[in-house]
Amino acid sequence: MFIKWIICDVLAENKIAFSNAQEQWAFTASAEGFIAQAGGWNLNNKSEACIIAFWKSEDHLKQFMKKLHDEIFFGSQQGDTYESIQVAHFETQLTMEGSCYSLVEAVQNAGFLRVADCKVKSEKLTHFEKVQQEIWLPAMKSAKGMLGGKFSKSETDQQRYLVTTFWDTLDNHSIYSQNILPDCKRKSEVADDTEHVSGKLVELEHSWKVIGEKS
Repeated sequence: MFIKWIICDVLAENKIAFSNAQEQWAFTASAEGFIAQAGGWNLNNKSEACIIAFWKSEDHLKQFMKKLHDEIFFGSQQGDTYESIQVAHFETQLTMEGSCYSLVEAVQNAGFLRVADCKVKSEKLTHFEKVQQEIWLPAMKSAKGMLGGKFSKSETDQQRYLVTTFWDTLDNHSIYSQNILPDCKRKSEVADDTEHVSGKLVELEHSWKVIGEKS
């Protein structure tokens, strides 16, 4: 699975226009190889709009970019609604199991998206990947309200990883953060493995969700 991760800086007076334009990406549903998309506003920086899209492969995304992307983008005039944009691509390495049977169901039912953008020390890559499978995945699966997610690696930077999990409520994510997260950090030695970790907690906008017609 291939992931497109987008962060846009939006002025307060443009947030409604941005949101209206974001809804136009519903046309992506018909694209070959498209699985799902979700997005919303970063709770810790409400000028940041965060969008994540899941594709069956990089080739499917490239075909979409050639055939349909510009028509939607320029038609919605979304480019006029934000100050800056960051786009990154990741290849999924592990599925993080939650209470939903599939990623699509997780996207459909989620109220929040938690993203950890990790820069890992070059000599710690193997250990970081190992503890994801042995420590983090079982712990996340046991967390109430964790619906599902992905552990992915950047296509351009071998030291960069993206951990994305979908949650039903903010309360359940808070309980996880207080009761499970500290022990996982200690056991996995994540502080020793990483150069830095950037976290975002995104309150999802229902009208921005898109599910692929063939998903």
